[in-house]
Amino acid sequence: MNMSYCMFQNTATDLRQCLESMDEADTLSELFLFQSRDEKRSYDLMREYCQNFLDIAHRLDAAQQDDDDGQPDEAQEWADFDADC
Repeated sequence: MNMSYCMFQNTATDLRQCLESMDEADTLSELFLFQSRDEKRSYDLMREYCQNFLDIAHRLDAAQQDDDDGQPDEAQEWADFDADC
């Protein structure tokens, strides 16, 4: 299990390795030639997870854009506060 402070970093490294293996293969049969059925099932799960990731990322990105109203957030307002004004 990944710790929350590095889960995306660790997973990105692992996903890159999977993508490199996929890119080297011409077919799924070639990709899983020496792999177990569990590995193929995990491939199918990863496809589903990646699609879910993209759907959720799109929702979060849209929510972030809604938050970006051009006004500084409260923390920025206090950081820029000049008590001498």
